[in-house]
Amino acid sequence: MIEPRWRQMIAGLACMAAISSPQYVWTLFTPMLRTEFGVSAAALQVTFSLLIILQTLFSPVQGWIARHVPSRSLIMAGIVLTGLSWVAAAQAHSLTMLYLTYGVAGGIGTGTVYVGVVSLLMQWFPQRRGMAAGAAAAGYGMGAMLTTFPISHMLAGSGWRGTMTAFGALIAVAGIMAAWFLRTRMPLRTSPRTLVAIPRRWP
Repeated sequence: MIEPRWRQMIAGLACMAAISSPQYVWTLFTPMLRTEFGVSAAALQVTFSLLIILQTLFSPVQGWIARHVPSRSLIMAGIVLTGLSWVAAAQAHSLTMLYLTYGVAGGIGTGTVYVGVVSLLMQWFPQRRGMAAGAAAAGYGMGAMLTTFPISHMLAGSGWRGTMTAFGALIAVAGIMAAWFLRTRMPLRTSPRTLVAIPRRWP
């Protein structure tokens, strides 16, 4: 039987993989988006810049929230926001709306999940905190391996709007299913019977 902490690791990695697509498959959408909005590559790239900046800018705030809100609730909220960012971006008819949906909402959503999962896994692996953080980062990268080719294939047949809508919903559903198994590690309680008296040393 798998130990509870390793079950949390698997669920956490699944959550990270679910929300990685906005960052790693952005370039697949750019040719169609440039044609749709009739803008330069530089203007379109602001969308991706907003995603990355907001993904990291609020990390201290998200870390503070993670200490006061159940990890599963925080991660689920970030997953839903990430999925909705793609569904809403699929309805965008201006570059400003693309900035706000894919960039701003997507950045905050993915950043929330990232910080939440890292914080949770470090609780479950207090003696291997570096390993836990590194594994979470690896899980984030794994998502691109799973979605790059399906998204590329669907783009060719359904266009960028249909693809974003479908995969936005998939992000939310798959992520929530994985997050459902997350649990906050309860602090260990020391029984009075286990206390050992330490002799006092006199100077």
